[in-house]
Amino acid sequence: MNTKNLILTVMTVISAITISFAQESASSGNWLNAFSFSEYLLMSLCGLMLTVIWLLARTIKSLTERMR
Repeated sequence: MNTKNLILTVMTVISAITISFAQESASSGNWLNAFSFSEYLLMSLCGLMLTVIWLLARTIKSLTERMR
């Protein structure tokens, strides 16, 4: 499994988990109030971390191709 597919799979799983938790905890009408600030911060940091990992993987791949 290449890096792009792995990242897409992880992001899909995170999205599915987030949606399931939102459906359970959002009994009121507004979905923005489903999570606390710290949960939104944690989800944002997870997304940022996945983006950094993806960029590092692309950089390492391009550098190894240049070495050949």
